[in-house]
Amino acid sequence: MANPPRNNGFGGFLFQPGQKAFICEMANSLNKNILIIGEFPVIHRGYTDFFNKILKRFKRSNFYFGFFDKKTVKEMTKLEPDIRKIPIPEVKKIIKAELPVKKFFLFSKNNFSKLIKDIAPQKIFILKGDKSENFAKDFLTDKKYKKIVQYFDIRLKWPQKRVAEFKKESSYLSKKELTFHKKFMKEAFREAENSRCWWRRVGAVLVKEGKVILKAFNEMMPFPDECYKIGCIRDEIPPGELPEVCSGVHVEAAIIASAAREGMSLQNTAMYVTHFPCPACAKSIALSGIKKLVYSKGSAVFDGAKVMRDRGVEVIKI
Repeated sequence: MANPPRNNGFGGFLFQPGQKAFICEMANSLNKNILIIGEFPVIHRGYTDFFNKILKRFKRSNFYFGFFDKKTVKEMTKLEPDIRKIPIPEVKKIIKAELPVKKFFLFSKNNFSKLIKDIAPQKIFILKGDKSENFAKDFLTDKKYKKIVQYFDIRLKWPQKRVAEFKKESSYLSKKELTFHKKFMKEAFREAENSRCWWRRVGAVLVKEGKVILKAFNEMMPFPDECYKIGCIRDEIPPGELPEVCSGVHVEAAIIASAAREGMSLQNTAMYVTHFPCPACAKSIALSGIKKLVYSKGSAVFDGAKVMRDRGVEVIKI
């Protein structure tokens, strides 16, 4: 147990290093109104980790939960009936077992402003991977909300060591070239953070004449939470095998399809992708007019690199 603060002989206390900051933090976390907004369709480990962390951080605070009504959920995502969804009364029981909830509310785009005003929260938690993320982007953009909104990522993700890596040495580049490529690779990784895939989050950007013209991430289809509803078929497929069997669209295919839809030429463009493309996407890149493929990680198999190089695509690893 840590040493307690000692009396300094003048009615005050001498604190050990770090004790004062800890006590101040604890004092600041007491008696706060904490609002958590979400759909909570199914309670998985991402949610329970979140509950444990905020309970530890905000002891003795007042916790309020806002559930989206059916109309709001439908307007945000247009999902078909969700077979995984737990009825709200059951979700309330689960949450109450995890947190001391003061009150539950039904949120909609029509009443959220008044409810937030009545609750007067010091923190509003938005859950990345839940419908609240979409809601915040549409309705909580005002400055008064931005000051108190905090995001927490509840998305599930397999440890990186569980995913096969394609081993290749980084390409030899000058400092100027490396700096240039890293700039766009960072954008690709930022785009990957939008993915809800628990196996691997992949992002890509397409660059022409030094400017990003298209972006994509491995988005689930036909709906953004498809794998959370039906399960991930890749749980039963070894890494590197049957890459096309997946509910998510590959980023390379998404960018090439977007370019076709927008009538954009891919001639002499560069694609920056977080992970090396699968053989099918590598062939699409080879035929598309893209002249440079820059990647950082990989799990490529078969002939992807060979096909691209044979078609004049420069392949760079950074």
